[in-house]
Amino acid sequence: RRLAFSPLLVACSSSNDARGVSMVLTFDVPLPVKAVSLWQPWAYAITTLGKDVENRVWSTDYRGVLLIHASQRWDPRAYAGLIEAGLDLPPPEGLERGGFVGACRVVDCVTASDSPWFDGPFGFVLRDARPLPFTRYAGQRQLFDVPEAVWEPLFVHMDGLFSWHS
Repeated sequence: RRLAFSPLLVACSSSNDARGVSMVLTFDVPLPVKAVSLWQPWAYAITTLGKDVENRVWSTDYRGVLLIHASQRWDPRAYAGLIEAGLDLPPPEGLERGGFVGACRVVDCVTASDSPWFDGPFGFVLRDARPLPFTRYAGQRQLFDVPEAVWEPLFVHMDGLFSWHS
């Protein structure tokens, strides 16, 4: 399967001297950029608490950038369990819902893991997770494609998730 790439050009400049310095960096963004919709507090756990595995009953071959979407629904039992485990969470009303809240990279899909977050049967192994400015968007089931017009404004906050060259 071949991936399409969208070259995203970013102009950088520095004026350390009278001449100034400028360059253009090109980021190769594999298309489509995917997302997964999660109930809170699980989206928060990925973006902020170090949850490095997303458990699913289905596997995926997808590898790459994954936007984290917090659905409108939330899981009060999971919230209570994370609080009981000593994790620091905002109050439930402080957990944003109904849009994108973060991003990470999917690097593998496994059926076993030493991660304390794994309970299977499949686990998407996540790396480089970080919160993003909240962007309202309707979620979908399974992994879903995100239009470039939606993810492009978030790009500046996704340092390290895409490859680049000058």
